[in-house]
Amino acid sequence: VFVIFYIFILRIFPDNNFQLNLLFDFSKYRELLNIAWQNRNIKFEDSFNSANEVISELKKEFSDDLENDSSFNKIVGYKILYADAKRINANYYRIIGDHKEAIIQAEEAAEIYKNENYKIGLAYSYNILGVIYDRLGQYASSFDYLTKAIELFESAGDIKGLASCYNNLAIISANFKDKNSSLDYINKAIEIYKNLNDEYGLAKSLNNKAQIFNLTNDTENAFKLIIECIKTYEKLNDDYGLSLAYINLANHYETKGDLKNALEYFNKSLKLKTTLNEDYGIFDLNIALGRVHSKLGLPNEAIEYLRISESMVEKNNFDADNFRLYSNLAEVHRQLEDYKKAFEYERLSSELERKIYNEQLLNKTKSLQVLFDIERAKKESEIATLKNLELTKKHLEVTEKFHESEERNRFILQNALDAVIVINEDGNVVAWNSMAENIFGFTFDEVKNVSLSKLIIPEAYREKHSEGLKRFVKTGESHILNKRIEITAVNKEGFEFPVELAISPVKIEGKLNFSAFIRDISERKKTEELMKKYNENLELEVKQRTLELMNINKELKSTMEKLIDLDKDKNEFLSIVAHDLKSPITGILMSANSLKNAYMNMSQEKVIDKLSKIENTSKRIIGIVTNLLDINNIESGNLVLDNRQLNISSVLDKVISDLMPLASKKNISIDTDFTDDFNEIQITGDGDSVYQVLENLISNAIKYSYPDSKVLISLYKTDGKINIEIKDEGQGIKPEEIPKLFGKFSKLSSRPTAGESSNGLGLWIVKRLTELMNGKISCESEAGKGSVFKLEFNES
Repeated sequence: VFVIFYIFILRIFPDNNFQLNLLFDFSKYRELLNIAWQNRNIKFEDSFNSANEVISELKKEFSDDLENDSSFNKIVGYKILYADAKRINANYYRIIGDHKEAIIQAEEAAEIYKNENYKIGLAYSYNILGVIYDRLGQYASSFDYLTKAIELFESAGDIKGLASCYNNLAIISANFKDKNSSLDYINKAIEIYKNLNDEYGLAKSLNNKAQIFNLTNDTENAFKLIIECIKTYEKLNDDYGLSLAYINLANHYETKGDLKNALEYFNKSLKLKTTLNEDYGIFDLNIALGRVHSKLGLPNEAIEYLRISESMVEKNNFDADNFRLYSNLAEVHRQLEDYKKAFEYERLSSELERKIYNEQLLNKTKSLQVLFDIERAKKESEIATLKNLELTKKHLEVTEKFHESEERNRFILQNALDAVIVINEDGNVVAWNSMAENIFGFTFDEVKNVSLSKLIIPEAYREKHSEGLKRFVKTGESHILNKRIEITAVNKEGFEFPVELAISPVKIEGKLNFSAFIRDISERKKTEELMKKYNENLELEVKQRTLELMNINKELKSTMEKLIDLDKDKNEFLSIVAHDLKSPITGILMSANSLKNAYMNMSQEKVIDKLSKIENTSKRIIGIVTNLLDINNIESGNLVLDNRQLNISSVLDKVISDLMPLASKKNISIDTDFTDDFNEIQITGDGDSVYQVLENLISNAIKYSYPDSKVLISLYKTDGKINIEIKDEGQGIKPEEIPKLFGKFSKLSSRPTAGESSNGLGLWIVKRLTELMNGKISCESEAGKGSVFKLEFNES
């Protein structure tokens, strides 16, 4: 190869020095990539760095745009080196879980190999693509690439590459629960690696075989192989392989219920993955450790591991892993009784479950079709090739293999986790797996060639089903094909229940059939209903809590307003003490002091005048104190009224009589306008309180009336109510002051016309006393025209 490459260089580049440089560089790069490829699964980061070093050197030698560099594209050897580097990079991205970039690198490498007709390189690229698509659950694409890789390896005679493909096909077959095929493939790989004395390849194959045994519940054989693998990987110092073997062993212990040992080996694997800086492995193992801690009843420890994986979700674009993460997070939050977060994670996992299920249904359909087409094409090709050579014998062998293939497909069908039903274009059942028997209660013998609509479709929907089938056969139009839908199905007992359905058209032996994948979602619906109720209860609880908080805020606001009012009352009270009480007390002291010092020299009239002032001022003080005591008694609820039948006219007469001296001082007349039967009018009230109310209102009317005017008191009945009106001819009240007229400590801009005192307490007391006697009070006034105060009591 080196000589051929040298001759090729001589023809293209006549410069001898340049020729030698190219030959030296090619040799160096080839050696570097060979080592990188050998270490691709052991020291994958070193392998990745070596590949990128080669790419970087090639770009320095030629240009950054190698694909379009004419000099570079003339040298086939360098193009192959470039493709090899990309293939190594694809393997690196596969290991760390960056499937998108892995596919890009592998496809670019494959394109170069294909153009240069380099079969071995193309085979290895296809092999990597097959592994990636298997990891993504796209089994049809995976099987297709691996089959192509096998053909290329066989034609090139590369048995080591062939063994690698067998390894990968074994895992795919195990995923389809085809134990016989998976063991057949893995045993072929083991035999090849043994013949090549390839310890690393042998260890990998044994580890995969252990995984197959685990998947098919053969745990005893799985355990023996895992222990053998661990010893081999330790001997080879292969940390990557050892980390995989530890995971297999941990899964084995977890399945057995030995959670302590499961934790030990998951942790050992995590330590190695962390050293290798393998993000995907770290992500996956933290989920596993969270799951096991949850099973041990240690949700606080579990949540710490799961949060590490959650922080890496953006790096991991594989839905199945994220589904496992969210499911475990939901379970752990349920254990922690954080039901709100549990519901959120359950919702995320349910969304991913539906998405994954839909993709799996389509992939299963495609995979079955691909498996069938590939097997059929291979057998038909073999039959055609052997027509003229031992035709009868070979034909029988191929036919037998073909039947084995059909049997394998039938095994996959029967062991599917969903009900799989195939109907022909007439709507009659031609295939019915064991899960369909479990869900619907019919055996295949009972349903064979029977119309599906008569078996599992409720009577109300049968006509629509028949119409849809006929329409598709006739026009190719359908509203439900290749979609995931939820419908109602019915079982053998006539019980209706919800199912998830995906239908795809498929041709078998040239005839149109329909494959239906059906899942009973009764439990899921119950869970969704519980989640819905939980969400509704949560919303209700939030509303209730919000309402409670609003009420608390309202109460706090009310309390604050009361505190502000109390503070205001305190200030008003201090003002009264400081002014309304201090002034008259000062007057008393002055009068008393004057009498004390000079009463011997005073006339009798002067002494009487001084004593009268002391008396009047004392009465004023008593009035203020009485008002304050009344306020305290009313607000504290200590005031008890003796409400009884009361003759209102007698109370009015007494009040008017008592206030006549006050009115006379200002030459104010007190007129009355009473109904004819006023002497017979009775109300229900407390005598002292009625007197206090009337005395306050009439005295105010006198205080605020101009001298030489009049105060009119009216008494009349309307609709079982007793009405009393007190009208004055004073200054009146401004409209904006009327709403606060009956407030505590409320003082008006208008003042008594003869300088009388007013502390703003009286009307508040009047209003509260009136209300305590089930009465009402109001005021009508106009500035400059006087005021009218109206009282209303119940007639007794």
